[in-house]
Formats: sequence, structure tokens, C-alpha cells
Amino acid sequence: MRYGPATGFSAPPVFGYTTRGGGKRTEMTMPVFAFAFGLVGTAVILRWCLREVRRVNADLETLRARAEPVDRKTMPTLKADPRTGEYRPG
Repeated sequence: MRYGPATGFSAPPVFGYTTRGGGKRTEMTMPVFAFAFGLVGTAVILRWCLREVRRVNADLETLRARAEPVDRKTMPTLKADPRTGEYRPG
């Protein structure tokens, strides 16, 4: 399709600009709205993620408080096997 004043069709918008009124380039407002909606969407998702992290951490803290402390001296330790060099419970 041909564009121009003779055909009556203006060129399609390119990179947020359009030709209105005698071929003069004027900025379109649509990219501004898209950018604003992107910022709002990012803020909403970030807020949701922060709430989830805080909720999960609160759940973990309650589980930690209920757990019995572990006596590490009663747990078996690993010792190196002199023949192979591998660590085994000893």
C-alpha cells in the first residue's frame, strides 16, 4: 500500500512516532501508557513476592521454635580411612 498526501493514507506508526498533519512527526502517548502499566505490574508482582517470602519465613520460624535442639556430641562423626582416604562414620 502506498502512503502519502496523494493517497490519503498516512504512514503506520514506527517506534512510537506517527506522522500527523503534513508529515510532521509527533510522539504517540501509547508507549507512555505501556511503560506505566509495566511499572505498576512490576510493583504488584514485587509486593506479592515480598509478602510470600515473609509468610514462608514466618512459617519456618514457627517450625524452628517447635523443633528440639540437637546434641551434636551424640551424633556420629566421620573419620578418614587410612587405606582409601574416604571418610566413614567412625
